[in-house]
Amino acid sequence: MEKKYISQAEVLSLLKEKGELTDLENSSIEFIEKFVKIKDAGKFIRDLEKEFGIPVNVATKIADISPETREELTAILASYSLLLDEKKVDGILDRIKQEL
Repeated sequence: MEKKYISQAEVLSLLKEKGELTDLENSSIEFIEKFVKIKDAGKFIRDLEKEFGIPVNVATKIADISPETREELTAILASYSLLLDEKKVDGILDRIKQEL
């Protein structure tokens, strides 16, 4: 079985495509809709991987949280033991701002 990281936005899309939903799935949709900020998270994640060399699991977490400050982004990166130079951090923050 292959492990694949998907964002909350992608989960939301999959649930909405499913058709008939359980109560739990409907509750999940309501919950996720409150927090998803980046609608095309798949493209955003691929862009972070390509442009900044961010691993998919970290890019997915960035898409889900959508940090708006250097401190928030640095905290996410540090939780994965990933250290980026200021230019890359600013570039990622700029990409997030474009998506919001």
